[in-house]
Amino acid sequence: MPDSQRASGSYTRGMKHAAMRIENFIEEVWVVCPHCSATGYIRWAFRGSAQLVCPTCSATRERKVNRWTYGIAFDPFFQLPLRLQTPLKMKTLWAYNPAHLAYLKAFLLDPKRDVAASFSSTVVERLPRWLLTTRRRELERAFARIERPK
Repeated sequence: MPDSQRASGSYTRGMKHAAMRIENFIEEVWVVCPHCSATGYIRWAFRGSAQLVCPTCSATRERKVNRWTYGIAFDPFFQLPLRLQTPLKMKTLWAYNPAHLAYLKAFLLDPKRDVAASFSSTVVERLPRWLLTTRRRELERAFARIERPK
């Protein structure tokens, strides 16, 4: 079982929305396997290579990572669709793994949304305005859709 699968909804317990960078969440990215459409995992060694592994069909792929792109509903290394995504307000709510999802959920569903530190490159400070202005009930439904087993 991947480490991020053990993540719980209390990921941010004890810290008031700590300032996390996206790099904190991309060591393991959940994707749709390009061969069998099951859940595949991309593991990334910081400043190294990324490896796609699918436990269902045993597909593997590896590549050296020089740079990566984030901010869209695809993994930053192979550009495969993310497993954890759902439509919301004609856009897409997505997360790289359950820990990232728990962090977003804790922040977006908190009515106060306090951030422990302020850095321009944190996950919460890069959230799009449409997501920050979405009603709580719509967010709850979206998170419930993502968390449903596929």
